[in-house]
Amino acid sequence: MDKKNVITIRMNGEKKLIFRDEDDSGSVQSEEAASEKNRDEPEVFHWVLAAEEPPGSDHTADQGNVVDFGKHHKEKSILRKPFWDDGNRDGSPKLPPVKRKKKRPVRRKFVLPELQLPGRMLAVVMSAIIVGTGFGLMLYTIFTTGEGDYASSAAAPAAEEASGGEMDGGSIEASAPVGSVTDDEFTGGVPNLTVHVVQGGAFSTAEKGSEAVRSMRTEGYPAVLTGNTDPSFMFIGIAPNKGAGDDIAAAYTQAGYDTYPKVFSVSGENVSVDEETAAYLYAGTQLVDELLGFGAAFTLNGTEVPDADLAAMADQWYEWKEKLADLDGESASVQEAAALWTAKTGEAVEQLQHNGVTGWDLQHRLLESVLLYEELVGALKES
Repeated sequence: MDKKNVITIRMNGEKKLIFRDEDDSGSVQSEEAASEKNRDEPEVFHWVLAAEEPPGSDHTADQGNVVDFGKHHKEKSILRKPFWDDGNRDGSPKLPPVKRKKKRPVRRKFVLPELQLPGRMLAVVMSAIIVGTGFGLMLYTIFTTGEGDYASSAAAPAAEEASGGEMDGGSIEASAPVGSVTDDEFTGGVPNLTVHVVQGGAFSTAEKGSEAVRSMRTEGYPAVLTGNTDPSFMFIGIAPNKGAGDDIAAAYTQAGYDTYPKVFSVSGENVSVDEETAAYLYAGTQLVDELLGFGAAFTLNGTEVPDADLAAMADQWYEWKEKLADLDGESASVQEAAALWTAKTGEAVEQLQHNGVTGWDLQHRLLESVLLYEELVGALKES
């Protein structure tokens, strides 16, 4: 049988032979005839790699059935490379930087962590808040006015003339020092004394306060330190009413000092004294009331006290001094405190008689007089 005119096809495990005539008419025999002619021929179909084909093999008739997988692999590897590859690399080139997609920044949201405080820790925090608030209120009360803004209304002689004036190179509108700082009528007891002071500082120790007082006195300003308070307060001005007190504080502000105007009161309630002692205390507080009215006007605008008023206050002081003899029934501490208060108030009266005295000097004597009256009332309470 001529193998050139036979086409062998295997489909679904069955072998079919298609015969072609020599004149290429394309006639085809049936599968049964082809199988009968080739039944005695052995079935030969070898798939051998070209590189592994033994040399001198006699299977020349099956050369068309040999598949060279190495050649196919080489061709496929060439086709897999991109058309732009130059053979020096296997991967494709990267895109230029300008064409890359920029990653959007991720915005992180700040979320407060959920605090879970145990019961004991929460109690500690609440206690700290309560204590801090109470301490702040205490400081606020110390440095602000704690009592009435104004004293009782009663005219002080010659004080109505106090209006605007100049102090330390600055213009200040001075309020008229109108008002009474003590009881208007004799009550037979210990008179109350309420004044408006200008506070210049508060100190935890007397040593620090004393240094501040010396510094203020060196600069020519009044300054006294309280001894019955904790902390100790430094007073640098005094007035019979709020308006005059604010004006004195404004003068200090223009000079570069920090001030805290407030009310300072000495209470004589629930203190029983005999009639002679009550008369002495009433006479002294009335004189202090007049001195405060004249002193505020003199300090703020330099208003001089008329000679007639100066003489009247001098006589009033001498009459008051004679009443010290009526305190022989009181304790020694009360008599000593009364003598100091009388002498310091007399110095204020005497200063008004001299031409070279400034309003700040008079302020200092009046501050000392008020603090000495507080010590006297304290001594009366203890006796």
